[in-house]
Amino acid sequence: MADDCAVVSDVLCYMRNKYGKITVKLLKTTLMDFYSAEPLAEGELRLLFDTNDLSLLQKPPHIPQMRSGDGG
Repeated sequence: MADDCAVVSDVLCYMRNKYGKITVKLLKTTLMDFYSAEPLAEGELRLLFDTNDLSLLQKPPHIPQMRSGDGG
C-alpha cells in the first residue's frame, strides 16, 4: 500500500495513469488538446511544490514559475 498516493490535480491524475502506457509525444498532445493553459500550469506548480517537499539526495533543477508567452 505504500505505492498508493493521493493526486489532487486532474491533469496530474491523468498523467499518472497514462504515463508509460502511451508515448510521451501522444501524452503531451492529448493534454494540450484537452486542457487549457491554466489547469496545466496549476498541475505543474503542484508537482514542483510536492517535489520540493521530498527529501531528495540531489536537488532538482530550477524550473522558473513565471513563464513568458502570449498571455504575459
